[in-house]
Amino acid sequence: MTRAIRALAGSLAALALGLGCSTSSGSSGSSGASSTDAGGLTDAGSTTTGADTTGAASGGSTGRSATSGSSKGAGTSGGSTGGGTSGGSTGHVTSGSSTGASHASSTGASTSGGKEDAGEPDGGFDPGQPGPYTVGTLLNLSETFAGQLVPLDLYYPTAPDGGPLDVGDGGVPEVVVSHGWLDSKSSFVGWGEHLASWGFAVAVPSWTNGMYYTSAPANAASIDAMLGWMDQGGPSDAGMPFEGLVDGQRHGLVGHSFGGLTVYLAASSPDAGVAIQVVVGLDPVDDPTGDAAAAVKSFMGMGVMIPAQSALCDSFGNDQTTVYANFPGQKLYAQVANAIHCDCQDPATSGCQSTCGPVDAIRQMHFKRYATAALLWAFSCDARARPWLDGAAIAADTGLSSEQSAAIACVPAP
Repeated sequence: MTRAIRALAGSLAALALGLGCSTSSGSSGSSGASSTDAGGLTDAGSTTTGADTTGAASGGSTGRSATSGSSKGAGTSGGSTGGGTSGGSTGHVTSGSSTGASHASSTGASTSGGKEDAGEPDGGFDPGQPGPYTVGTLLNLSETFAGQLVPLDLYYPTAPDGGPLDVGDGGVPEVVVSHGWLDSKSSFVGWGEHLASWGFAVAVPSWTNGMYYTSAPANAASIDAMLGWMDQGGPSDAGMPFEGLVDGQRHGLVGHSFGGLTVYLAASSPDAGVAIQVVVGLDPVDDPTGDAAAAVKSFMGMGVMIPAQSALCDSFGNDQTTVYANFPGQKLYAQVANAIHCDCQDPATSGCQSTCGPVDAIRQMHFKRYATAALLWAFSCDARARPWLDGAAIAADTGLSSEQSAAIACVPAP
């Protein structure tokens, strides 16, 4: 695409409010089988151990029509717990776990509570609720990654007293959450806290170069450098809080709107210095030339698409079903019923809501539910997460208007 056409596309995006897109209400067709697990679900906190037999799943859609957007046993939004701390404070907050269970795994993959079948949406294991860990924060940092000065916040699991988490000989996975156009890290405080409560070390940056599709490659390079920095312990002037906490081998990305394009590019880059096991797009937007759709063909990890419903403010730059179809391996498509673009944020900005409408806490929870389930599965083959990917829990979730998955099988991360 020439510079002139890109400029025209940018103008059209502005007219369409450039807030993202969801041009499809889900793929049709159903192949039925995705995979079966030889070990099945064991007691809470265990992972799959037997060999998985992966079916020839092309990813079937349930074809459900949109409902009210509520879910059985949905509970709260996985809520934000006072993310307004300033000045790089290390003040710890409690995640408020709905299970009341203390942690039992350095990966965030298990709790001591819950039921053995742990996938039923009637009060059992629910990754949309806050996890079992206490959350620590380092806020308002500023670091340079790949030549770009990036403000960012860090969220990470701690011991119940707020001290360092004892991970034994292991470590926790790392996740970067990328915002979209005309947005910032302040819209993803709830995401940082939620994911850290599930045992992940999380970086939430603010992009300062416009966060448009023309800047997505540069931001993707910064994400790669950011993960390497996290592997090495994080900010040296703050005591390198991730040193001894992260395992340096497991990495995941979550991106909203144009942040979805950014993380898809980062996960698929042949020049990346770290391996990515899972990438999640929250109502993501592609470049008009289809850069994300082309890039993800080479991504060998788990590809996740969690769209909102098609609407006026979700009208630019994407055929989401093509991006999803191009993921070659494990993948999940879970469209949140009646959701708007702003439901991906937590807390949602007034600007987004004035354009797209008011957010709903239950819909916000649904985005967290399926992103978290995918991360738990891709990082540690957590058996409790699998029913939310291709089992009874996702099939019974009335908060989705469409869902499909393919090739779900246990492929342990390093």
